[in-house]
Amino acid sequence: MALHILRNSCAAGEFSPLLDTRGDLPKFPTGCRILRNFFPRIYGTAQRRPGMLYEGTLLGNARLIAFRPTAARQFVLELSALKMEVWDDDGSKVSGVSLTTPYLETELFEVQMKQLNNIAFFTHPNHPPYELTLTVDGSGNDSWTMVETVFDWPPMRQRNESDITVTASGTTGSVTLTFSDDVFLDSPTLNDHIGMAVEVTHRRPQVSETLALDATADSSSITVVGDYTLTTYGTWEGSLDVEVKNLNGGWDTIRSFESPADALRNIAWKATSEKPSEIRMSYTTVSHQGNPSAVLEVEDSEYTGWAEITAMTDRAICTATVKTALFGTGATDIFRLGSFSPATGYPRACTFHEQRLVFAGTNAQPNTTWLSRTNDFRWFRYGAYDDDAIGFTLSADDSSPIQSMLSHVALLIFTQSEEWALLTSEQTPVTPRNIFVRRQSRIGTAQKTPIIASDTVVLLERGEKKLRQFQYGGEQGGISDDLTALAEHLVRNGVKEYQFQVQPDPILWCVTNDGKLIAMTIDQSQNVIGWSPHVTDGLVRSVAITSGENALGDSVWVVVEREVNGSTVYYLERLDPLWLEKLEDDETTSVVYVDSAVTVDGGAPTTTFSGFSHLEGKTITGLADGAEIPAQVVTGGQIVLSTQATRVVVGLPFTSTMQPTRSELGSETGTSLGRKFLTQRCSVNVWKTLGLKVSDHPDGTFTEFLLRDYDTLMGETEPWFTGQIDDVQINADSRQSIDTTFQTDSPFPCSITAFTLKTMVDGK
Repeated sequence: MALHILRNSCAAGEFSPLLDTRGDLPKFPTGCRILRNFFPRIYGTAQRRPGMLYEGTLLGNARLIAFRPTAARQFVLELSALKMEVWDDDGSKVSGVSLTTPYLETELFEVQMKQLNNIAFFTHPNHPPYELTLTVDGSGNDSWTMVETVFDWPPMRQRNESDITVTASGTTGSVTLTFSDDVFLDSPTLNDHIGMAVEVTHRRPQVSETLALDATADSSSITVVGDYTLTTYGTWEGSLDVEVKNLNGGWDTIRSFESPADALRNIAWKATSEKPSEIRMSYTTVSHQGNPSAVLEVEDSEYTGWAEITAMTDRAICTATVKTALFGTGATDIFRLGSFSPATGYPRACTFHEQRLVFAGTNAQPNTTWLSRTNDFRWFRYGAYDDDAIGFTLSADDSSPIQSMLSHVALLIFTQSEEWALLTSEQTPVTPRNIFVRRQSRIGTAQKTPIIASDTVVLLERGEKKLRQFQYGGEQGGISDDLTALAEHLVRNGVKEYQFQVQPDPILWCVTNDGKLIAMTIDQSQNVIGWSPHVTDGLVRSVAITSGENALGDSVWVVVEREVNGSTVYYLERLDPLWLEKLEDDETTSVVYVDSAVTVDGGAPTTTFSGFSHLEGKTITGLADGAEIPAQVVTGGQIVLSTQATRVVVGLPFTSTMQPTRSELGSETGTSLGRKFLTQRCSVNVWKTLGLKVSDHPDGTFTEFLLRDYDTLMGETEPWFTGQIDDVQINADSRQSIDTTFQTDSPFPCSITAFTLKTMVDGK
């Protein structure tokens, strides 16, 4: 019996071998047993991936991070052991930029980064937060800095609730802090507490200053943080100023009030000082009646300063440098110890949420989150005002640490065993008075920052072997679907890193722990989730995405470990971002379908081209004015052609293979399992394709489709083919399933839109 079997979509991508006989799955007819170096487009087409452009050689193994300081500028950060270098989006290394970092090679992929405009904050549990800043001077010159974050007020732990007191030897400069009992118990190594902050609070003996308005005079000053008021009483004529002490020790006027001679005026004025300030009243008199006065009053009955430990004496005594002046030297039981230090560890996670910088998850406080004051990212002093800093600890069932965070509809918090959402009443902004935190699910995530892929939150499950789609569920909690369920074989060794490409198709690119590059085309509106592996001559160690200038393509950057001329090298490469534009414009001489590729325009026709020393001793292929270059070995950084050309695209060849899933051909006598199949002929529909071959099995003999124009002379540019090729004869054997496979290893594009297999079926 002869059957004609049509397949016009591979949108479900490559399936796990464990699903080879699951013809009952709805996506099975659009899946593949092999989809290597092809990716499924949202239209169902199997599109050959573009080649990788060679951009430069790296210092060593590295992690890539995209950095976009403005809408018009973007960079790729090369984060390697103890160092960071910067690459421009045009593929050139930024000259003179080599920044020192604290991160060891083993720590690179635990670093989390969150960017806001021209500044990016970095966190790692073993190191203080760091910040990268790009500034541009008036002449357009860039200045890059990578420094440890200096807090105006650092995150603190809960207030002391014991009867232990602290006494300071002074209020400014270097002081000795003496506690009435041991408090520095976070680490067996005493000096690990150096760098910890200590917040000291005293109750004010006096919360106001009074100034008689019967003579020109200045009041004593009062230290103010938060709200304060000015109130006048009686009949007075003159000018009353509220002043603040400046950095030079002088006084600047905040507000002036006048009371004229012919009118009785009294003042009831309220203001806020966001940071500790010295405030006083200054009065110039004209006249008065009775005993008029003015009262400057602070609302907070407590005053707080803080210091940073510089040396340890024992577990109750330390030396510290005062950062914000202390109130006095008397003993007080109101104090806090800092949250970040070598003894307590540093935050694993960071993000921005509602104009606040957010840190979370130290070794000592694994379930605690700190939010800065609104629009003041280095200020974490707690308070009751709506814009004050916030700190809270999850009421989790276990102490699994916070692994990462993501600002979405809510602030999503991901721990090793649960997922949480920071909510507010009626979707109002987050304030210290209206937050509540609700558990969403019990999946558990790896220490990798989830990403937003289109409108979908994608997280990496603990164990790093499943990527899940996390849907924020409000009161119903989170809904989580396994995106790797049909392709579990691709992630068995764990996912090391993942990034999302928007254009031209939405694709999630992943690097596995064993150096494989895999991709998932995801478009929920088209019901498309399709995986594909992408193989090159080497191992892929990192991936980053920068936005393209138009809708035709973002840039997918990779670190590739290759063996070249007997040495292990690390190259910065990227998939040709203009591949779709070149296809649509029929640019047959400039397309890139080889890896570690370099394009050389020789000007006048020549047979010798240089510029390939990074591939010394490697066998290459490519294009010479659009014609295929026969395989040859790079010698002395050169290649030699048999005929002259003006432009060559040269790189490492790669093979693209597509084999569809089994065809379940039910009949009156039952399933097709157990039958014999002989597939001898094939028709295929392609778009802008050259070099495509077909076989009845991946290990069989391949037959090339007759896509070439035989009027084209040897060495001339060959046009790509679009359309249908009918009835190609396949050298076939009788098999237990339909194993037809398509393949190309030529340096040309290939897009398979549909194919029909003509198969003979035997067996009862």
